[in-house]
Amino acid sequence: MKSLYNLPIRAKFGIIIVPLILIIVFFDIFQIRDHFLDYKDSSRLNKAINLGIEINHVVHEIQKERSISAGFLSSGEDQFIEELNTQRQQTNDSLETYFKDIQDSNYKDLMILHKGDIDKLENYFDKLAELRKSIDDRVISSDDAIESYADINSIALNTVNLLINECRD
Repeated sequence: MKSLYNLPIRAKFGIIIVPLILIIVFFDIFQIRDHFLDYKDSSRLNKAINLGIEINHVVHEIQKERSISAGFLSSGEDQFIEELNTQRQQTNDSLETYFKDIQDSNYKDLMILHKGDIDKLENYFDKLAELRKSIDDRVISSDDAIESYADINSIALNTVNLLINECRD
C-alpha cells in the first residue's frame, strides 16, 4: 500500500481511470452489438411483414375465388363462369406478384431461413390449377372445393405466422 503513496498523481489516476474506461468500453461494445442485432431483426421482420402482406393478398383473392367457385358448383349452371374467370385472373395476378417478390434479392436471407415453409406454400399454390380443372369439369363437390381452398389458405396463413415469429426476442 505504501508503494501507492509514492506514485505520482498521474499514475494514481491511471490506476483508477484506466480500468473504469475499459469497463465502460466493454459495456458499450455489448450495447452496440445488441443494437445491431435489434436492427438486423427489425430489418428481417420488415421483410417478413412485406412478404406476409403479399401472401395475405393472395389469400384474399383465393377466398373470393372460393366463394364464386362454390356458387358455380352449387348452381349447376354457367351463370358464375364470367365472374369465376375474372376472379381467377385476379388470383393469378396476385400470385404473380407474390412469386416476383420472393425472387427479389432483398428477401434472400428470409428465403434461406424459411425455404421449407415457402416451398410447402408453393406446392399448395400449385394445386390451384388441378382444383380449378376439377371445378370446371364439375367433378368435385362444392364442400370439397371449399375445403381444398381452405387448406391452401390455412397453409398460407401459417406461413405468414412462421415468417413473422422467427425474429429473436
